[in-house]
Amino acid sequence: MRTCFNLKSKGSPVLYFIGKGWFYNAIRFIKSFHSSLQSIIINLDKSIMGGILMNIGIIVHSHTGHTYNAALKLQEQLIKEGHPATIEKVTVAGEAHPGSKNIQLATKPEVKEYDGLVLAAPVWAFSLSEVLVTFLNGIPSLKDKKIAAFVTMSFPWAWMGGNRAIRQIKKLCAAKGGTVIATAIIGKSGNDPQKLQKMIEDINGVFLAGMELSQK
Repeated sequence: MRTCFNLKSKGSPVLYFIGKGWFYNAIRFIKSFHSSLQSIIINLDKSIMGGILMNIGIIVHSHTGHTYNAALKLQEQLIKEGHPATIEKVTVAGEAHPGSKNIQLATKPEVKEYDGLVLAAPVWAFSLSEVLVTFLNGIPSLKDKKIAAFVTMSFPWAWMGGNRAIRQIKKLCAAKGGTVIATAIIGKSGNDPQKLQKMIEDINGVFLAGMELSQK
């Protein structure tokens, strides 16, 4: 093996070159070790967290796009935390608006594959969107599902339909064997920045740490 030194003006020797074969082998070893160490840390972190990372389905009915936009922001944060999170839309065949009855759904997301669910919809006529009501009535079971929910509304006060919509979601989920463990109501058509951020933090916290949160 060759060793070469470069003497600086002060006279102290500085290592300049070590045989190329040894050097590149050392680099490859360090890279391999770093990759293995990262894998060990990730697996250890999951073990410490109790294997809590979940496959989450965000089931959304969005009439104007506001509820969907809020769901996108939540999805982004869930993915940052390591959760696979997929947004699936509930859509109607034809027209649907506040007061609509006998709604026919064009898309009905399958929820069996998800460990956790987030249900999201607007408030219509001081109640839960009839589209989400129709969807939840058609689900066979929500047993053992970890469920969070949020609603968006134009009014800034939760008592003007938001609270009732959340109660409806809880009742519909309970009828299918599910329990809602986190909720949020976002005024200004889902654009209230403080309520939006709190929704993201609370629902993300539920899936990350298993804590039960609810918004009155």
